[in-house]
Amino acid sequence: MDVIPPPAPILDGPHQPGITDPQWPLEPPVPLSDEHQERYAFERAGRVDPQSFLTVVPANLAIQTAAELRDVLQSLSGFVRAQMLRRPDNNHIPVLRSLPETWRVTVTIGLGASVFISASGDDRFGLRHAKPRWLRIMPPVTGDDYRPADHATDLIFLISSDHPYVNVSIARALSQGNWGVAGVKEKRIVVTSVEQGFARPDRREFLRFDDGIDNLSNALDGELDRFVYVTADDGEPDSAVGGSYLAYRKIRENLPHWEAHAQRDQEGMIGRHKASGMPLSRQTMGVSKMTPIFPDPKDASDGPLTAHIRKVQPRRSGPDLLGVHDLDRRFLRRGYPYFEGLDAAGDIQSGLLFLAFARDLRKQFEWPVLNWQTNPDFPVKGIGIDALYGRGVLTNIAGGYYFCPPAPRNEDKFIGSGMFA
Repeated sequence: MDVIPPPAPILDGPHQPGITDPQWPLEPPVPLSDEHQERYAFERAGRVDPQSFLTVVPANLAIQTAAELRDVLQSLSGFVRAQMLRRPDNNHIPVLRSLPETWRVTVTIGLGASVFISASGDDRFGLRHAKPRWLRIMPPVTGDDYRPADHATDLIFLISSDHPYVNVSIARALSQGNWGVAGVKEKRIVVTSVEQGFARPDRREFLRFDDGIDNLSNALDGELDRFVYVTADDGEPDSAVGGSYLAYRKIRENLPHWEAHAQRDQEGMIGRHKASGMPLSRQTMGVSKMTPIFPDPKDASDGPLTAHIRKVQPRRSGPDLLGVHDLDRRFLRRGYPYFEGLDAAGDIQSGLLFLAFARDLRKQFEWPVLNWQTNPDFPVKGIGIDALYGRGVLTNIAGGYYFCPPAPRNEDKFIGSGMFA
């Protein structure tokens, strides 16, 4: 395919960078052949173009007062802004080695429920009134090998760029306290872990299936932004408008167990053909015909009823009992594979750093997970949960819920400043 320069992050928009950007424009930035024009429309137009590396940094606040919290958020906002505006440094670059114009750095800050209400129910910083409506401690679900309450943190940082050293540098500064006033180490946050993932250009992950084939796109009636960002009509605090909920999970993949299954069995668990990514359904739709059609959610002729793509999005034709269409419960996925070598037993430690962004956490994430994916009686009583979890391929080993406030509106504001109004 023709070489197209990758899109740059949106650093001056109303939303925090690193959620729905960098984003490919709706029209190709350079002329393309008819064949490549069709591929661009399916693979790129209006879609997020993930940077090459992701670093997830959960942290807790080591402060006591609202004034201290305000100072911390203001200082952090200045720090991450400076990191995103930095140009690649040509110091110590070997002769004849060229640098790109940008490493496409984004740093997204998320707030946990404990910022607003402590585990004991206290209004910790006097911000209960500003708590996003659906933000809480992530509930445990089938497939968890951890207690979400034990992993919940006050903050989370999502560092993305096209160079791993950039991510490492920012993560080190956050963990060592080198992010505040020059020359002053600020240990007002305590980093609890650092997780590192990467993106493959072909979008495949360790299960060797394409990841994110049917992800949200602004090419379809602006659905990407519409499904991700809180609006003034959502009954949220004013300070949450323009922000987004984040559901983060670290998912371990049992590769020896997975690879012991024949390809046909693997395809049945996913719901797609391995080589092409085409759905197993008899009918398809959309550009390149990659979107399945399930005329009858209880008919296994269109793929096993416990197949992953059927359990997370059944695509029924009408609204449910609450008057909500299945397709209105979609969310943006930004998954990055991770690899951590061997564990103590000699088994490979690898999987997916799973990021889900949604405008309504309850409607778009919890409902599909609790009522479809992990419900053994959906769509048929006794059918079982999502095959990837039910057959021991996937296990959730860390994660939590967060809210990513909107970006500062001007230089006098900072991430989360609206909560103090």
